[in-house]
Amino acid sequence: LIVDETSLPHELTVTARTTAGAIMGLSHVRENLHGVQFHPESIASVAGYRILASFLQICGHVTTSVETLEALETQILRLDQQAEQKLGDSRTRYLTNVGTLNTDEAAYLAMWRRKCERIGSNNYPPGNLQGELTMRVVIHHSGKLLEVALLRSSGHPILDEAALATVRQAAPYQPFNVAMRKRYDRLSFTRTWRFSRRGALIN
Repeated sequence: LIVDETSLPHELTVTARTTAGAIMGLSHVRENLHGVQFHPESIASVAGYRILASFLQICGHVTTSVETLEALETQILRLDQQAEQKLGDSRTRYLTNVGTLNTDEAAYLAMWRRKCERIGSNNYPPGNLQGELTMRVVIHHSGKLLEVALLRSSGHPILDEAALATVRQAAPYQPFNVAMRKRYDRLSFTRTWRFSRRGALIN
């Protein structure tokens, strides 16, 4: 779901965003109406208990104490870390061929590409240099950038560094959705980056 803030009715106000700025929560300015683009029931959600508790409080129900909510969140984080340590690379999804992408992965990489291309065009170094490079990117399910590495140089160190700096600057990225999160913890993919006089393009 996508909310276009420019056409948002004045009766609705934004109450939550991702670290990337995407709108994830709305409330009515007069009525007791609230909506979030979130799955608080998901086992992968650290803040899910807190969101459910807030909705129950709004409805007039007595909810779990803050201390208990914090203990539950800590427990989820600890179990998540233990699972990652135990499973290691088995919970990493390696994408090497566009044809193997499912709908969620295609949408996620399209988001990543648009963000990097927008910032990359601003980072295009002076001198009208042109070149093509290949990089590997690894993203954590939280949207945190774990790794960006140059696999094939463009032949121009200044272009290589501009591309790497762009990927770092664009982080953090959008967290994985529930379907992706259930299958893996990290996404690893390679992409070809082209710099030309028209800006930065990623395939």
